[in-house]
Amino acid sequence: MKKGIFLTLQILLTCLLLFSCQEKDKMQQSLKDRALLHQDSVFNFLEDSWHFTLKQPSSELNQILEQWKIWQEFTQELEIKPVTSIRAFQNQIKVIDNKLQSLIYLKYPEQLDTADIKARITVLSTSLKNLNMFLHLQHIEIDKIQYALDQVNENLDILMTQMQNNLSKPTLHTPNSTSDVELLLDTVRRANPNN
Repeated sequence: MKKGIFLTLQILLTCLLLFSCQEKDKMQQSLKDRALLHQDSVFNFLEDSWHFTLKQPSSELNQILEQWKIWQEFTQELEIKPVTSIRAFQNQIKVIDNKLQSLIYLKYPEQLDTADIKARITVLSTSLKNLNMFLHLQHIEIDKIQYALDQVNENLDILMTQMQNNLSKPTLHTPNSTSDVELLLDTVRRANPNN
């Protein structure tokens, strides 16, 4: 009798063990399938949304930017769109960020060598680093990638606007010669004859 109970318990435990292992295998396969589906959706999203837009510069700014070699390399990297995998997008954003970092530390054209341009490039660098970080997360979230891509494009737009504004500023008339300053002083003296 003891042998019968022991044999029944053994069979029952073996069945439970086999059943639980099959469920665990099914669950693991389900998780793998979900992860692959998510990777595919992230890749499709990146493939559709990966584009960086630069404002069309004025002819004056365009001449300056065409002579700025590192800027040309940076914009060429922005135009390259990876096509093979998420890893290719990760590598491309690293290359873009490296080009921008080299831009920060190299000589700027004289007209663009101002604190506000350097600040805008630093902000753009930060948004590129955010995009890089979101692309390297274990679980890539599409909404965060979309936000980071939008930030990069917005900062590119602001940078181009700032460059254009810096070129427009010197065209405003400012008294820079001594004759202009003397004329202004004479006007002040005539307005106040008692001084």
